Amino acid sequence: MNILNKVFLEHFHNASNSEEFVQLFQNQYSEISVNEETKKKLQKLYAIFKQKWIQSSRHNERFLTKNEGFLNRTFTIQEDEIEDSPVPSTSRGRPSKSLQACSEYTKRRKLLETTSNISTENVSIALSMKYNKDSNKAKADITKAVLSASPLRVQRIKASIPTPQRDPIKYDGLTALALFLDMGLSKEKYKLMRKSLRSHNVDVFPSYNVLMEAKIEATPSNLIITETSVEVNLQDLVDHTAKRIINSLDNRELQILPTQLNLLSKWGCDGSSGQSAYKQRIVSEDGDVVSDANMFMASLVPLRLKGDLNEHWKNPRPSSVHFCRPIMFKYAKESSDIIQTTVSNIRNQIKNLAPTVITLNEEKNVMVRHEFFLTMIDGKVLNELTSTKSTLSCPICKRTQKNFQKEADDLAEADERNYEFGISPLHARIRCMDFVLKLAYGLNQENEATDKKEAEKRRKLEIQKEFREQLGLIIDTPKQGFGNTNDGNTSRRFFENPGVTSAITRVDEELLKKLQVILNALSSMESINIDKFNEYTKSTSDLLKSKYSHKILTPTLHKILDHGGELISHQVLPIGELSEEAQEARNKDYKRYRYSNTCKVSRKRQNEDLFNMLFISSDPLVSSLRHARSHKELKKSYCPELISLLNIKSDDDGSELFTENL
Repeated sequence: MNILNKVFLEHFHNASNSEEFVQLFQNQYSEISVNEETKKKLQKLYAIFKQKWIQSSRHNERFLTKNEGFLNRTFTIQEDEIEDSPVPSTSRGRPSKSLQACSEYTKRRKLLETTSNISTENVSIALSMKYNKDSNKAKADITKAVLSASPLRVQRIKASIPTPQRDPIKYDGLTALALFLDMGLSKEKYKLMRKSLRSHNVDVFPSYNVLMEAKIEATPSNLIITETSVEVNLQDLVDHTAKRIINSLDNRELQILPTQLNLLSKWGCDGSSGQSAYKQRIVSEDGDVVSDANMFMASLVPLRLKGDLNEHWKNPRPSSVHFCRPIMFKYAKESSDIIQTTVSNIRNQIKNLAPTVITLNEEKNVMVRHEFFLTMIDGKVLNELTSTKSTLSCPICKRTQKNFQKEADDLAEADERNYEFGISPLHARIRCMDFVLKLAYGLNQENEATDKKEAEKRRKLEIQKEFREQLGLIIDTPKQGFGNTNDGNTSRRFFENPGVTSAITRVDEELLKKLQVILNALSSMESINIDKFNEYTKSTSDLLKSKYSHKILTPTLHKILDHGGELISHQVLPIGELSEEAQEARNKDYKRYRYSNTCKVSRKRQNEDLFNMLFISSDPLVSSLRHARSHKELKKSYCPELISLLNIKSDDDGSELFTENL
């Protein structure tokens, strides 16, 4: 009995697992006896459906388009599996199957046993005779011709056989736009690629006008554009983001979607230097000439869409630029005034936000409320928001570096309002690396007869050289327009190899391992056990005091070791999920999109194109179709000490706890 695969599509959508899939088949085809073999075949078919459904991003139209050939294939059930035609057997053991019902391996084995004692010539003659008996004279003549043909003629006969080709699957606007972004194309490059493929009779990409329509749908309206800045109303931004997230859900998720939802998002602001300075003059509204070498931006990243009982969407890459949505950018240098003005403006908009109402169909409306966390910030912004005047003071308890070693009871208590900003895991990792390097530069100088500064300088050069030779890292070197080379990737590899790092810096290896565990716990996507984390940071602090009592802690390291538990406990989501890394990585996109994807006929047009590209590249629906690079897992990070600090199951190996910027 042959059944088209498309017949099973409705069963697949109605079944939550393979057992229900088999049961639905039995209900429809009650005349068929579903034995163990048929059940296994049906379960395998369900697994194939599920795999192809996931590959199609759970989108029904995309699934039907990509798998047209698969759906038109037949699912075969042998006649001996039907109840009304049982095959009586008096022999014991497993019943023999026909050759057609066997697997490819079994077919080859049985035919090999049959033909092992027959020559190729006899097999060809027998095949020709069989064709003649079945009135297939043409096939019989071809079989005889091949038997006596020369090698050249055999090649010609083979070349004359047409190779079956599948019809190419065309891209729709969204999938083509996702590929456009993944490949970093411009308008001209996309048109050139499409024209080249069409010249080879491969017409799979839509015209650029179709991409423009998809781009328009991925951008909100009502932008405020000037020659020096672009800004979008926060209400329009969150409404558009919520709608696109819900549009990315599959049909089954939409059916169970409640009418009341909460969208949790993180936001922040940051300055960026080293931008390209174009030759055109920029004049602000006050008449002042503005430099476009510096930029200040604010961004938002949606994290989770939750109901009262279940979570219906979760950002798969919270530290990725794929979901980092721009709120505003302005050509200006990061300063106290612009930080305070931007944060105050966005906070006022958050207070006045109305819930987003989305109509799924004529009968069902979904109301989405919004909740925000100001965690995508660096140390400079944090000091401004907490009114910390000195960079050498803790923004939580206001203690200076000289008082870090004193007990908290002897000083003023920490302001709990400052806990809302959390811990910035990326900057924490970089600052901890800076602390270890500064500590290493000053070690083993008791017998130095020369000046202390000269000894530190010489020791720094030695450490830089060894890191370059052993790990290929450029450590603590100035980088024009970008500060220095101590960035996130460098700090990851620095703590990833505590043994090598300890041998080079001569800093205690146990201390480096403990710092690695703490930083990896802060970067993880899992919640942290507060009590165990406090115990671990206390032991790390005691080890640091016993080994290097002369070294004063930096504000960042003090914040982690002394206030880490309180900061974590005040967050609704894991610290790693609230990371500022997405906004930091967005700086590269500002430069790339501004150079390749903007029209430079005027400043306003350029700013509009740049802002739209940032919207399109962070659209949740488009990003759900984009290629996600495999996670670069941190080596040696799944140690028992780390697992013990996290609230995860004991049988979890931690294989998905850490994510790089994707």
